[in-house]
Amino acid sequence: MILRKIGKTFLGKATPFHYLLSCLFGAWLSFAAPFGQAPAYWIVMAALILVLPVNMFLVALVGLVAYPLHLLLLPASFQVGRVLLDGPTQPLFE
Repeated sequence: MILRKIGKTFLGKATPFHYLLSCLFGAWLSFAAPFGQAPAYWIVMAALILVLPVNMFLVALVGLVAYPLHLLLLPASFQVGRVLLDGPTQPLFE
């Protein structure tokens, strides 16, 4: 019974929601901290990817495409974080 449900999840008809979920997981994995800094995050993400009906190939493809984008946007995201933490929104984040 459980094997049939797992088989339907992997072999069933994919909907647009499955593709959206796959792209989101790929982007989340590419913008994440390394495993040494956030092991629980990686374990939870791996468990969610295995449990939820996502397209593994699409997760990997989006992750590989988004990783260079992450490296290019790293200085900009650092500056946005500094403005948020040290700027006029500092009381909100304290």
